[in-house]
Amino acid sequence: MSHLRFEVNPAIFQPMSDRFGVGYKDELDEKRCFELTAALPDVEGMGFCCPGQINRRNALEYAAWIRKCGKQPGTIILNNWSREFGWGSFTNKNEAIRVRSMEYAKECKDVSAMLGMDTITVWLADDGVDYPFQADYFRAWDWMVAVFTDLCDYRPEIRVAIEYKIREPRIHQFISTCGDALELIGDVGKENLGVALDLGHSLIAGERMAYSVARIMKKGKLFRTHWGDNYRHWDDDVMIGSVNPLDFIEVVYWLHKGNWDGWCDLDLYPFKDDATAAINESVANVRAFEALVDYIGMSTLDEIITCDEPGRAVRTIREALFDFRSER
Repeated sequence: MSHLRFEVNPAIFQPMSDRFGVGYKDELDEKRCFELTAALPDVEGMGFCCPGQINRRNALEYAAWIRKCGKQPGTIILNNWSREFGWGSFTNKNEAIRVRSMEYAKECKDVSAMLGMDTITVWLADDGVDYPFQADYFRAWDWMVAVFTDLCDYRPEIRVAIEYKIREPRIHQFISTCGDALELIGDVGKENLGVALDLGHSLIAGERMAYSVARIMKKGKLFRTHWGDNYRHWDDDVMIGSVNPLDFIEVVYWLHKGNWDGWCDLDLYPFKDDATAAINESVANVRAFEALVDYIGMSTLDEIITCDEPGRAVRTIREALFDFRSER
């Protein structure tokens, strides 16, 4: 069974703040972050945020650093969650800000082309509402359709992946669910527009992660996946499989069933924990889930689904996990 490919942003080693503090770790220089990323044994790629971290001016320097680390270029994520875009980016009522967000998105595509990447990710972090009667929903949807149409037409060889999230930082985001993302993609109607499925976002939206994976793959629109675990009420981004291991095993099954081979972004938030340990243990868990699916066998799992035997499914996974045979 082929292994999933993981990427990480070197900024994961920097201090991360919560609502009550500005960070619990010491600031590191960028070179040290790259060194720590280079030392990760089972992470193949590096991803970055643009602008703010990588841009047109320093992209070739970053490309050299990536090669020196022995990694591959992963994915560029549009940084549109800064103070400037606190009241929205693509749906901001201020036309000048909408234009500027589009300019940044085009810069993401330019940088991706310079690094040999094939996809950018757009998360509409502050495009949404906090209160009733705060937005013209008709106009907001039309703006999103128009902007994504233009963005897809610019450097069409670079794909665009929409990352949905139900809340935070905006209390209600316009693109909150799998269905929202697929509907927007359908209205735009561009082949190079798809989804960056954040599995943690799927959890807090009350979705079955594996069902979202299957729905998006069925449409041929699963461009990227982001991996992090949580307790289903907030985007905790804790180590993968530490909270919902069975759900991630099902995700692995469906990704392999769909022969999916895109980048898996380790979207973790170890603001107090050791980042290296969080990354290594997360990848080790996913590798164990892959081995488990391989051990049980895709054909056996297919049969269990076809026969609709939940008891057999529970028993099969239990026995494979703990390597024993129960009394029958």
